[in-house]
Amino acid sequence: MESGGLFLFECRSSARRASEGTSHKRDVHRICPHPINPCVVEVNGNELKEILMQSRNEEWPHIQVKGFGFRGKIMGAMHYDQIEFNEMENGIVKGILIKGEKLQTDKSYKLAIPDMFTFGHFFPSIQRSNRKEYLLPEFLRDILLWKLKKYTRTPDVKSRFCPFYHKVWGRKGRNQLINMIPIILDNHTFLAISVRLPKTNLLAVASEKGYIMCGALDVGLLNDKLRDRKILAGRATGVKSIEELLEAPLESVTWEAVEKGIHPGMIGKEALIKMI
Repeated sequence: MESGGLFLFECRSSARRASEGTSHKRDVHRICPHPINPCVVEVNGNELKEILMQSRNEEWPHIQVKGFGFRGKIMGAMHYDQIEFNEMENGIVKGILIKGEKLQTDKSYKLAIPDMFTFGHFFPSIQRSNRKEYLLPEFLRDILLWKLKKYTRTPDVKSRFCPFYHKVWGRKGRNQLINMIPIILDNHTFLAISVRLPKTNLLAVASEKGYIMCGALDVGLLNDKLRDRKILAGRATGVKSIEELLEAPLESVTWEAVEKGIHPGMIGKEALIKMI
């Protein structure tokens, strides 16, 4: 499920280039410039029905969207794959089919969406779900280019990015090194990032303006050599998980953080609220 506003120009020219074997990154980037990743969310039948019915809101195509990596202007009409609506003559939905079968309220479903739908308040059921898998490192345009090239049966289609994908994320596509999940604090959405490295983990939670991080962050470097960038950040030591990072007192902060009222000793999640 995705919105038409993600595609800023018609795809016909790139489709034609693909059929000729000449698809170019520039064409696809022009069509889909957003730094947005695919995401798979698992929901039950009731939640899926709620999401799908919300997506049919007549005002949806005209909603103006800013942020969350979106580079367009309006959301656009929603498009579906393997999802059908049985409508009465007056437009009222009397049933929903998933892969040709009636939607079961007690069944679990996996829904592929742009990651921007997991942020903000687009779909409360998606935002509340803790069963999300962000398909990294590819952006939507990478998947689009791969799909266009697939029709030409170009021998190097998979080699374009799949070897790196397999090495970093595993053969089944499940993240082994990097985990990114949205978290809600005081009705604001932040991005929690965990990077698993040999004998250590990197932890960070970020807003659009700043972030807190584990002991690997060099606050001294940010304050001295990078002071002109006015980086808003704080460092907590001795933390081994995102939960601990949120509850730990900050050991040090940047000068920019001090100007925002953030100081050493402040709890991580409290500092994040000041970074809104």
